[in-house]
Amino acid sequence: MRYYNSLGDAGYPISEPCTTMPCSFDEHLARGSRGGVDFAVGVGTPVLAATKGRVDNWTNSSAGNAVNFYHIDDNGNETGFYDQFMHLSAFVAEGIYEPGATIGLSGNTGSSTGPHIHWDLVNPAGTVVRQWEYFTNEPTTKKGKNMFLIRVLANGWHYVVGAEYIRLITGAEVPQAAVNMGAPKDMGRLEDFVLFCQSLNIPSTIVLALNQNNRTWSKLDTISGGGATPAAIAAAVDASLKDDFAGIPKSVNDDVAKRMTS
Repeated sequence: MRYYNSLGDAGYPISEPCTTMPCSFDEHLARGSRGGVDFAVGVGTPVLAATKGRVDNWTNSSAGNAVNFYHIDDNGNETGFYDQFMHLSAFVAEGIYEPGATIGLSGNTGSSTGPHIHWDLVNPAGTVVRQWEYFTNEPTTKKGKNMFLIRVLANGWHYVVGAEYIRLITGAEVPQAAVNMGAPKDMGRLEDFVLFCQSLNIPSTIVLALNQNNRTWSKLDTISGGGATPAAIAAAVDASLKDDFAGIPKSVNDDVAKRMTS
């Protein structure tokens, strides 16, 4: 399961909520809380930023050590949404942090009955909202890298499209694509589909040229007029993946590197 922050950016995979104590949003409401959810994790577990944001630390007898993490958009402005993480064991310095950065360590401070993190997501009106509305199981890496399964009613064809990638799939491929991506999204007119593809940097000429014998196009096809050398393809793949790997927490990359060299 993957958290989607208020900007629509994909955050990082997290565990399912705990099952060993009252921890759901509704259970918190029943206890007189404003809402929120609990995650049972060991003391000292890093709390990662799901988006760029500003850390503001605070403490009281109920929340213990806590942090407000104010979301920042691509223009450097705070959106009005913020996360609250409570019962921490340690703070980080207040200031601006990038996605994937550690913004606190889990603990057992305040009115806590065991090591865990209490998490609130607060909207610009100051209301704690249900976090599950910001979760998705759709395959994704970063903003703009979503893949879509679309049926164009005008021609009855199914397409898988993403940033700088499109494939006209066969009828036999549709069921498996639906398993991975959910039910197809219908678009009536081919013209509307072409405009949607253009928003993903897929030229209209490419969309209209796809047929049963010419099913797939990606940005790699534009290198050297379609006759790319292995070195050119490798360079293009590296450039395409750089943004994806940049979104992975450094601790994960370090662990992978350690395992590969051990």
